[in-house]
Amino acid sequence: ASDAKEEAQKEYAAVQAAQKQAASEKKTSEQAQSQVTAAEQKAKQEEAAAQQAQQETQAARKATQSAEQQLQTEKKNAEQ
Repeated sequence: ASDAKEEAQKEYAAVQAAQKQAASEKKTSEQAQSQVTAAEQKAKQEEAAAQQAQQETQAARKATQSAEQQLQTEKKNAEQ
């Protein structure tokens, strides 16, 4: 009977160890998922910032072109 009791205690301990391991792995997995989510959000923010910078660059180019055209017009008017 004591053999059976010992065997049951070993199995119970093994089950507890397995549950503890599973909980630990779940926590690790959740942390990894959280890091992935944070990285994805950061990438989206960087992409949005890059698009904004591109739009600002285009706006600056248009402003420069507009200013150059204005200068040419004023030059022509001055020459007449």
